[in-house]
Amino acid sequence: METIRATVFQGINNIRVEEVERPHAGVGEVVIRITLTTIYGVIPARERCRGKASLLESGGVGA
Repeated sequence: METIRATVFQGINNIRVEEVERPHAGVGEVVIRITLTTIYGVIPARERCRGKASLLESGGVGA
């Protein structure tokens, strides 16, 4: 069994890096490699603005 390291979502505030079996595509399926992920920044942007509308909420950058 060949394994890979994967980021596994277990639930809210529970994301882990685990060794898992390498996935294999079946008929009509594909396996894709994710090389970059980000976290959507609306909540941190709101906290930084402290009551002001963020650029994301007002249709600015990233809208």
